[in-house]
Amino acid sequence: MESQIFKELEPTKLLFRCAAPAAVISLFGALYSIADGFFVGRFIGGDALAVVNLIMPIVMIAEALSNMVATGASVNISMLLGAGKREEASRVFSFSVAFIIVSSCAIGALGLAFARPFVELVAPGASAQAISFGVDIGSITDEFFSEVSVLVE
Repeated sequence: MESQIFKELEPTKLLFRCAAPAAVISLFGALYSIADGFFVGRFIGGDALAVVNLIMPIVMIAEALSNMVATGASVNISMLLGAGKREEASRVFSFSVAFIIVSSCAIGALGLAFARPFVELVAPGASAQAISFGVDIGSITDEFFSEVSVLVE
């Protein structure tokens, strides 16, 4: 059984075995960011690249919040499962998933509601085209949610 590695491997080997996939994911995340910047800056223009760099911290905040909740919940879930409290572990998991979904939707809704003021606040010297690109990102998301709500109704 795969879970036996936690009992059998020495801590140093276990650390590298578990950390390697996380390092690979981080590497691909960095490569994505570089490729995104290259293609947006080269083929769409400098204003679009500026908007990507303005909006990306908001995406990273939402991702960091989700990772923080998931990491904390995984520790609690592991302890509860180790103590044989499967039902309680299931409740912690369900709550953490619901919290991540609700908080991500709340951040998205705030982004939709305050796209223009946010872009104007963080980029006071931005050109009209850059501000327009920033608001368009919110509009694309707004259109997506409008279509989803029509499908749900």
